[in-house]
Amino acid sequence: MQSVLAFTKMHGLGNDFCIIDATQQLLTLNTNTICHLANRHLGIGFDQLLIIRKKNIAESKFFIEIFNANGSTALQCGNGLRCLARYIYENKLIAVKKFILTVATNSYTVCIADLHNIEVDMGPAVILNNQLQPVAVTSNIQTQIVIENKTIATILISTGNHHAVTIVPELYTANIAKLAKLLELKLPFADGCNLCFAEIVNRNRLKLRVFERGAGETLACGSGACATVAALRALEILNDKVQVDFKYGSLDICCNNIKENIKMIGDASFVFNGKITM
Repeated sequence: MQSVLAFTKMHGLGNDFCIIDATQQLLTLNTNTICHLANRHLGIGFDQLLIIRKKNIAESKFFIEIFNANGSTALQCGNGLRCLARYIYENKLIAVKKFILTVATNSYTVCIADLHNIEVDMGPAVILNNQLQPVAVTSNIQTQIVIENKTIATILISTGNHHAVTIVPELYTANIAKLAKLLELKLPFADGCNLCFAEIVNRNRLKLRVFERGAGETLACGSGACATVAALRALEILNDKVQVDFKYGSLDICCNNIKENIKMIGDASFVFNGKITM
């Protein structure tokens, strides 16, 4: 028996999402169904699927599931959290502008100044060694990876999901896509990670490209921006407030130091509402 699924398409700086409110409709999805929905020719098309599973209005809390385009589970999505915040507030699922989104075991406080300036408290970052153990920022935090007889210095870091942050001299002329494929094979993450490539403009600004686990290169990545700023703050080459530029816009990232919570501020854009027969 076919069923009709209501959804909303949104994006954060081009990083696009399908949002489904499963508190209002029955929803059972498997990997094949998610991959079909994610297909940009045969389905809806998205980088990640965001599902609101349940809500506790008394505690201003919503419980979220996130899936990548290949059907794998994601533990976090910074741009997605901002889009969820706008969706929840704009669709009057809650009346207040500050509330909590819980993904797996992590909770994120969101605060809506307006629909285009949404702040997410992303929590602290943790630098990892190549055994994926936390390391102090006073130690050598860069992991050395040998690729085609060249040593690449990268920083392994967790902001709720895993990232590898690499500085490159020129973001849009270097063969970043090839480097991403080779680097992914050398990293110790069994389930993969987000690969962040940063070109530093100055101490207050950087340019960023991110290849996300399970989605490939996306036009923007909120958690990747937070991870990159935190990692480069640990190297003491950025100030505490940084503009992170993507192809279609920027995020403002505030990171006082590696032990404190990272704040992300940025846009969340509505695209359309739709229904699809499954």
